Amino acid sequence: MSVAIRSSPTGNEAEARLREVLAPFGALTDDQWTHMVDHGFEERDGALRLRYDPAIGGAFDRGPVFDVSLWPVWDTIDCPVLVLRGGDSDLLLPETVVEMGERGPAAEAVEIPGVGHAPALMDPSQIAVVRDWLAAPTAA
Repeated sequence: MSVAIRSSPTGNEAEARLREVLAPFGALTDDQWTHMVDHGFEERDGALRLRYDPAIGGAFDRGPVFDVSLWPVWDTIDCPVLVLRGGDSDLLLPETVVEMGERGPAAEAVEIPGVGHAPALMDPSQIAVVRDWLAAPTAA
């Protein structure tokens, strides 16, 4: 998914475009969308510009160039892992999450309903999942 925004949008244009392109992040409040604009854009050379390369998703438009398995890397992780999956994600499939829980670090998984890929982690209930997981004692 690429974010095509004119090189010098106004704050309102930027927010409207983000709301459209990032709709899979789920229901966000007006303040949260404003926060995303405030932190996702910067004033540069007299224009409001993205703080990241808007062509970052272009590689996905062409489809996979080659198939690669990251399971050998996953299997070497030896620390606790929390996997957050947006319930509507088309990138992180449910069967992949199941396998992530069965091998490697045996990750704990939480699915966040009504969200695509990936959860914005701006909703208090989503933040609580991460906070509670981090605060929980780990097995020795």
